[in-house]
Amino acid sequence: SRAIPETEPQKMLQPIRYKNIILIHNGLIYNDKQILQNSEDKLDSLALAHYIQKNGLSEKIFTVVKGSYVSLFVDTNKKTLNYVVNYMPLYKYTINDGLSIYTNIEPSCIQKEDYIICVEDIRPYSFGILEDYDEYKIS
Repeated sequence: SRAIPETEPQKMLQPIRYKNIILIHNGLIYNDKQILQNSEDKLDSLALAHYIQKNGLSEKIFTVVKGSYVSLFVDTNKKTLNYVVNYMPLYKYTINDGLSIYTNIEPSCIQKEDYIICVEDIRPYSFGILEDYDEYKIS
């Protein structure tokens, strides 16, 4: 879930794709112009995708890509669903049939009828692989 910013043109809406990275992001990248020095693009999400595609994920992302953000992205080369959490929150809702939903909306009320929902708070300043999609086709 992501609010659509009123200042972004239609062509800049998410998810965005940069080479093998398909990314959604919420928050702000403060130094996107530095990361995308030679680009005319004005979408700060592209700076995050560009950095991840070029450098991968490591602790260094938090010192290089500055801001307050959370992002989920697919790496089509590695066939993985990944996350990077700077300051903004990320929650994982898992329903007992195995379905997982990721959001940065804090849980306020969870209804339990015929199923159980577990909520996991993914810690700030963390990153990693959420799911491995070797058996699925991602393009």
